[in-house]
Order: sequence, then C-alpha cells, then structure tokens
Amino acid sequence: TKIENARISMELDIQGQGVNYKLHEPATYPNKPIGARFIHFFAPGPLVALLIEIAIFVAKILVDSNIRFSSQIKEIEGVSLL
Repeated sequence: TKIENARISMELDIQGQGVNYKLHEPATYPNKPIGARFIHFFAPGPLVALLIEIAIFVAKILVDSNIRFSSQIKEIEGVSLL
C-alpha cells in the first residue's frame, strides 16, 4: 500500500528512473503588476461622482412637484408672465 509505494518510489529515484522534470525557462519575477492598478480606479472616480451628482439633481427636479420655472406656470395656467 503506502509503504510499498514509497519503497518503489525510492528505488526508482535511486536508479534514476523516476519522474524527471526539465525546465525550459527559468522563473522570472514580473517588473510591474498585471491587470487593473490603483490609477485605473482613481482616474475615472471624479467623473463618475460628477455624473452621479447630476443624475441625482435631475431626478430630484423630475420627481419634485414644486413650480420652479415660469414656463411651468404658462403650461399649467395658460397665462403669460412678465
């Protein structure tokens, strides 16, 4: 079982008939990280924040029932304002 497998493996290793690995390329460390870095998240941040802020203001104006512009009074009442 396990002891027999270990004995066979040891004998093959001594005879040089065991599993041999040959390296084709040596291991190298990368010079810079691969993939998304901090700058990829940081750069579009202000633009995304501005777009979210504008979307919130537009949604508030569309949902709010208060009259904010004179053109709204003209549409509702049909009266021209000075």
